[in-house]
Amino acid sequence: MKNKKGKIVLVVILAVIAILMLFTYVTKKVENRMANLDSELLRSKNYAQVTDEQSKVENTDFVKFSAFFTRDINGDGNAEKLLGTCRNVNSTDTLYMDINVLTNGYLKDGVITVNGTNFKYSMNMVKDTVLKNNYISNDVKTIELNQINAGTQKLIIGNISSDIKNNINNYSSISTITLTGTHVSDSGEETPISKTINLNVDWYGTLNASLYTYGENVYYNLENINNEGNTEDAENTENSNNTKETEKTVSINFSIDELNKELLLKENVATITIPELNGYAPTKVTCTNENVNKEYNAENKVLTIHKNAIVNENGVVEKELPYSNTYTVNITYPIEAYKSLTENTTIIATIEGYYVAYNNPSQEFTNPLQSNTVNGQINIVFRGNKPEGYIYDFSVNLVDKIYNKRSNNFIISKQELLNLYENNESNVNIEYTVAWNAYRGISGEVSSVIMKETAPEKIVGEEDSENIYGDRFNQTVIQNYTNNKAIYFEGYEQALGEEGTITIYNNDTNELIKTFTTEELKTYTKENPYTYETPIPHIRIKTTTLAQQSTLAVYNIKQLNTEKIKQDFTKEQIQEVQMLSTYLSRNCKYRRSRSRNSK
Repeated sequence: MKNKKGKIVLVVILAVIAILMLFTYVTKKVENRMANLDSELLRSKNYAQVTDEQSKVENTDFVKFSAFFTRDINGDGNAEKLLGTCRNVNSTDTLYMDINVLTNGYLKDGVITVNGTNFKYSMNMVKDTVLKNNYISNDVKTIELNQINAGTQKLIIGNISSDIKNNINNYSSISTITLTGTHVSDSGEETPISKTINLNVDWYGTLNASLYTYGENVYYNLENINNEGNTEDAENTENSNNTKETEKTVSINFSIDELNKELLLKENVATITIPELNGYAPTKVTCTNENVNKEYNAENKVLTIHKNAIVNENGVVEKELPYSNTYTVNITYPIEAYKSLTENTTIIATIEGYYVAYNNPSQEFTNPLQSNTVNGQINIVFRGNKPEGYIYDFSVNLVDKIYNKRSNNFIISKQELLNLYENNESNVNIEYTVAWNAYRGISGEVSSVIMKETAPEKIVGEEDSENIYGDRFNQTVIQNYTNNKAIYFEGYEQALGEEGTITIYNNDTNELIKTFTTEELKTYTKENPYTYETPIPHIRIKTTTLAQQSTLAVYNIKQLNTEKIKQDFTKEQIQEVQMLSTYLSRNCKYRRSRSRNSK
């Protein structure tokens, strides 16, 4: 940016997706859900129905026992009793057990045993004339009964939830419910009874792949490349042993995540199309990760990566495939490709990826199941260290805990937010840091710089959107959910000199918060930032003169209002956040060489 007042906007993209693509994804998600409901119903029609005859217990005419699920399978508005159920792995279903002692005698020493091979049975029932104990548990395996006299009927109600463990065969399995006891007739005759009911329990899941490209841009210094690639200097250096550098390597990093976490994963596939550099094809392309299979097609310039789970002959997953997989790809070009590169030369690597998972093996479902294909790109940008020849330049970055040294970029994770819902938490401290950077070139004079948050443009549908500004989840402004908590600076000694100052204001009220001298700034660091007495929604900073060829970095530590986020956003809405955006507006008071003052 040269000598013009304007706005700098940087969007850290966690998954590159256009609005139309997002709309298509949501529509597709609804269609998939409806298709799965149809598959549930079709699968349910395969289960046997419970009849009065099937409720009988062998060796006695006076005890009946049944276990069943209910579902309207013919659309007449009445639910049938079924010896099976089909549900999404994140859902539950009600399992009923009906015990009835008829007109003669009583049942003693009754015990119901639940043998769920792929589910857990939860109950919330207290002891009574039939139940011997309180049963308030998420994993009930046995139910002891009191003496049940003739004329007594009891309906026991509980819920099943999936318990796939690490076995791919557990998506469809037969479990058993067994009643044992002794019937005592009115005449005192004792008859041991036992009845086992087989239940078909089917679980299925869905997939949702997402691509993270660590900020989308990877930067390399032309100055460093040119110096390191100077083969003439290498020949003339005494310790070079007359060796020449013939090629150089750049790296990109990306992650492919499976967001639904419903199924045991089978495979993750990623394909990366590698660009030419300055007309030169890469000489070598490799993936540095362990436990992956990779193949590079030099003709098409496509690297294919496969990462697989390991499953034994019994269906047990011996080595799981994680729900998040990060890859580093090294791309090597001949040294000639780097010659004559101009400032901000950009090449683009495109990425596609998807997951394959184990699913319910019944014909009503797809097994293995392939996810949506995610697409994105990483821009490899070659630029200089400092804006030499410029009067000034600016950038803004989102900084978080996961730092990628190769690409000099940061990734923002949603997991801490999702944990609020998964762990039923609130008032959890979640912070993120926004870095504002001001660069000084070698020309002109900059007597003052003002940096503050702003919105880059009017928001569609918002009449007063110019007054709505701050960070965003997708297109949702989150100024009511985040505040500035603390601040620290770097590069101020060179940029400001001994007499320089930085002043902080509340940008909403124009209140002066603090003026720092360069000596005071030394007190506040990343480990010990300056903390505001009360959080501030938006801040503004103003500097004194910035020295040429210096960089001033301002680190704004922000804190999310997790309690309000949990109140106003559902877990599903947080899962669908594809980008976290932050904005910076700057105002420079500068003077060109032999030019008048400008703003």
